[in-house]
Amino acid sequence: MHINTPLIRSLSLSDVLETNVWLKFDALQPSGSFKLRGMGHKARIEKQKGAQKFVSSSGGNAGLAVAYAGMVLDVPVSVYVPMSTNSATIEKLRLCGAEVVVTGDHWAHAHEQAKKELKQPGAVYFHPFDDELVWQGHSTLIDEVVNDGVEPDLVICSVGGGGLLCGLVHGLENRGLQSTYLLGIETAGADSFYQSSMLKQHIELKKITSKASSLGATKVCERAYGLLSNPLIYSDIV
Repeated sequence: MHINTPLIRSLSLSDVLETNVWLKFDALQPSGSFKLRGMGHKARIEKQKGAQKFVSSSGGNAGLAVAYAGMVLDVPVSVYVPMSTNSATIEKLRLCGAEVVVTGDHWAHAHEQAKKELKQPGAVYFHPFDDELVWQGHSTLIDEVVNDGVEPDLVICSVGGGGLLCGLVHGLENRGLQSTYLLGIETAGADSFYQSSMLKQHIELKKITSKASSLGATKVCERAYGLLSNPLIYSDIV
């Protein structure tokens, strides 16, 4: 479902930091983001188990990945998006053949509405970030990096709900790289992971105030929060 994306050494960043800095270009995935790794992996497994419809709630990359996977596998898809979702994203979802339902002020509202569709026989829900099958798919990022000859000392990733973070940890463990450090970065105002780290409790933000609203979740998944007990995993904001 996903493609093997380029791993390119950044000359400028490597020069500034005086070490090798590698960039993984997953925006080149057919759906536009790394999300296709996890959603595609789950989609194949669910279809083999007899799924007749994929249901997602996302105003961004997760929904696009599910829509693309459904198109490739010839499975109908419904994507529930909040009213804040831009028209370009909605158009992309429809280009993949997905039914788009616009509902609620933010993702949590769309999420609750989407789950109601699971009453239909054969419908399977694709959570944007809290799903072990999705984490397994995201772990292929590490497989590709290692296969390209790089065993990182530090991995830096963005954090929204924590799905990518969980997938990278899964991939590092699979490759025997448990001593690798991992830094999760959020934007200020969409920093539930960072706030949980600072307060040492699993907190939920009252609202997302960052302009990069599609990059945030008011609360990271339980698995991501639990990873903060690992001394090699850090959180920061920009």
